[in-house]
Amino acid sequence: MLRHHALLVRVPDLRLSVAFYAALRGARETGLAGGFARLGDGLYLEEVAPAPGPAFDQARAFTTFTVPDLDAIDLTRDPLTQTPKPVRGGACLRVRDPFGNVQVLFAPRGDAVPMAPSGIKIPIASVPAARHLYGDFLCFAESALHYPPQLAMNHRDGTPGFVIEDKENWEPDMRVRAPLYPHETGAVLVFTFPDLAELHANLARRAVRLTPILDFALGKRMGLIDPAGLASEIWQFA
Repeated sequence: MLRHHALLVRVPDLRLSVAFYAALRGARETGLAGGFARLGDGLYLEEVAPAPGPAFDQARAFTTFTVPDLDAIDLTRDPLTQTPKPVRGGACLRVRDPFGNVQVLFAPRGDAVPMAPSGIKIPIASVPAARHLYGDFLCFAESALHYPPQLAMNHRDGTPGFVIEDKENWEPDMRVRAPLYPHETGAVLVFTFPDLAELHANLARRAVRLTPILDFALGKRMGLIDPAGLASEIWQFA
């Protein structure tokens, strides 16, 4: 079964990024080979060559770091969110890492429905095609606990996977992203599957945009480009 596994942040300086994200989520680094670091569950960092990164108004992947009190966070805040902004289920701040990647700090209300920690933010016009890709082709199911334009996608066993979101009303307009992957920095969602060769063949027959399967430090990987031009990766662990 295809499963959502983590968020991968591709950065040009691993040491600087490890320090930032370790402070952000209060997690200790687990060292990995081949230019990778892991911070707790659900977050990998990969050192790559310097490259263009995503603009603020482009489709992007993000991780939501849940915190009890946004006012207690001591970070350089994104200029677009100098103060906490109300969102569905609570309030949030957007923060930038040292290389411009945007992540979300979220303080839930007491009655908020739990959300998956990782998500993709895409133009509203791309949501129907994304639902078709992730639902019909990749077999994730929409949760009945949330309402568009925020779609929680569950695994087939009912466990939370990830979120598809339209922009908030205080964010810049979103636009379809140029498909620069893998020649860019930025964040991508990571899925896992036990047999990438089988999955690649099945998705290619359905005209899903894929990159070749490559060997890397943790096993095998391939990229998938969604209707907004946003890349995700699918890994097969060694």
